Amino acid sequence: MTMDILKNMLRSLIMTTLLVALPAYVYAQVPIEKELNIYRVNEVTGQQGEEERLAEIDSPVAGEIFEYELIYRNISGKNLDGIVIRQPILANLSYIHGSASAPENIDLYVSVDNGVTFQPEISVEFDQAAVDSDTFGFSDNSYSALQWVFHRPLAAGENLVLRYRVIAE
Repeated sequence: MTMDILKNMLRSLIMTTLLVALPAYVYAQVPIEKELNIYRVNEVTGQQGEEERLAEIDSPVAGEIFEYELIYRNISGKNLDGIVIRQPILANLSYIHGSASAPENIDLYVSVDNGVTFQPEISVEFDQAAVDSDTFGFSDNSYSALQWVFHRPLAAGENLVLRYRVIAE
């Protein structure tokens, strides 16, 4: 009887050690590096009229437009399939409709429930009244997360740049 108790305690200790150590090991083996840059969008008048210039900042300031730049690098040495990238939109920011980049073979989805569910972003060709109605359930300032779904592998050594814009409240 005592031997069974000791065996169970030993199994429990081993399982607990694995459950604690395994996530740390998996995290250390992540084959993608992520870099986040935030830029203030400044409109300036140049020789060809209005131009935009980006100035790197640490955090958004109320009332201004900002561009978030996400850079992903595949550092695994092999092609990676099934990549899904999710980016939350902070509560004090309003997403600017249509500003997110989605390269070829990568679909963009938006969420209004903090990333629980996603659906395609509503096309800008829709009437704004329809966009704001309950028909679609989404309005620009209610987006809480973006999701990019890859329908192609992220090649070994590939750098991918995704962008989107927000207005700080």
